[in-house]
Order: sequence, then C-alpha cells, then structure tokens
Amino acid sequence: GLFDVLLTGLMSHTTSALDPFAASLDHKIFLLEKQVKQQVQSLARQKQDWQLNHDVVETINQQQLDCRYLDIGGVPFHTRQAVLQRDQDHLLKLLTSTLFRTETDKQGSHFVDRDPTWFPLVLAYLREASPVLPRTPQARAALWREARYYGLEGLCGLLGQRRLLVIVGGTVMAADSPSVLGTTALFDPMTGTWRDGAALPSPRESFGTCVGDGQLWIVGGVGPSSCDRPLAWSTCTVQGYDPWTDGGSALRNPHQPHF
Repeated sequence: GLFDVLLTGLMSHTTSALDPFAASLDHKIFLLEKQVKQQVQSLARQKQDWQLNHDVVETINQQQLDCRYLDIGGVPFHTRQAVLQRDQDHLLKLLTSTLFRTETDKQGSHFVDRDPTWFPLVLAYLREASPVLPRTPQARAALWREARYYGLEGLCGLLGQRRLLVIVGGTVMAADSPSVLGTTALFDPMTGTWRDGAALPSPRESFGTCVGDGQLWIVGGVGPSSCDRPLAWSTCTVQGYDPWTDGGSALRNPHQPHF
C-alpha cells in the first residue's frame, strides 16, 4: 500500500513537471505550422506572379513575330499584323496581307506617301476602335481625309457623327419680366451630356445665325434694357463661336444694326 502511494505521488509530480514543457512544445508546433502556411501562400503568390509575367513575355514574343513595318510619309511605324487586319477591308489590311504580292523597301517597310501627322490616330482606331478624336474642325477634317484614303469607313463614320447642339442667348421669364441671356450651352449627342460654353460678349436675343468654317456665327440681335439704356437696343456685331475650342472671333460689323 505504501509503495502504491509513493508511485502515485511520483507520477503526479512528474506529470505536473511535464505540463509546462508540453504546452510550450504545442505552442512551438502551432507557430511552426503558421509559418509553413504563410510560406506556402507566399510561394503560391510568387508562382501566380511568375505565370502572369511569363504570359506577358510570351505575348510580346509573339508580337515580335507578328510585327509589320510601315513607312508613312518618311516616318516609320511598327504595329502587329493582327491590328492591321481589323475592321473591314481597307488599304493597310490589303497591303500587309498575303492576298497580293507587295513590295517593301530595303528596311522591309511598306511605304505609303501620306501625311504621318494623323497616322497615330489611324492606328489608335485600329487598336481600340474608339480613339480620342481631335476637337477642332480643321484637325477632324484632316483626319477624315486620311481615313477616307485608307478606306476606314468606321473611322470616317466616327468623325462624321461628331456633332454638337449649341444654344446661345435668348430670353427667359424672370420675376414676371423677360430677361435677355448671354449664356452658351452645348449638348453632345454621343455622350448625352450638357456643358456650359463661353458666354457671349453681351446678352442678346432675336439674332440671326449661320454655320460656316466650323463656327456658329451670331449676327445682330437685340440687347436688354438697362439704366443707361431704358429701351432695348439692337446691335450690329457679328460674333463667331467655335464649340470645339470654346473660343470666339469677331467679323467686321455690318453697316446698320439689325435683328
């Protein structure tokens, strides 16, 4: 009986002494498992990044094999065959296809005797189908001529559809009396949005308008009454407004004020 009591006490003392060691060992195992899990996740991310970079490099390598060289008016341009084959049949598509035998210069470029200024926008259209188009009528007309030469009907359509609705001046009722405006508002049907334009040099109504050289011309009209002018007055000014640059220009005034 005494031996059993001593043995039980010894085992209890040994177990109590081992408890802190076991707890410490469990904690170390937990930390080690956590570190291993983090390492595995890090390696998985590195593998994913490597695969993405590998795919990008492979795509670029394929583009080298697919590269076409163009000489537009003496300026070199490089792009992919796949880009030039987009859109409906056009000159660049036929020039770089295998349907016809086409000659190249000593550098292996296809020479096209056209203005290189607008060719980056031509390539942008073939790459994206919705390039940022120039705003001024002169630039748009120049790009339209290039698009027509290359046979890019889609780009010609984009340039032709670019129109703005312009509302200038006029009269509104304010406090039971008419108020003559000098404001300008523009509506873009392609985006469905309104924006404010530059104000007229002076408010006016009952004026004549016409469109010429990419500008809206405002001829004559009637201005508002004021303390200095108790009666409405007519003007003989001719003011031009360019909605693309939001600027204006004036012509020589007619001999007589009119509205």
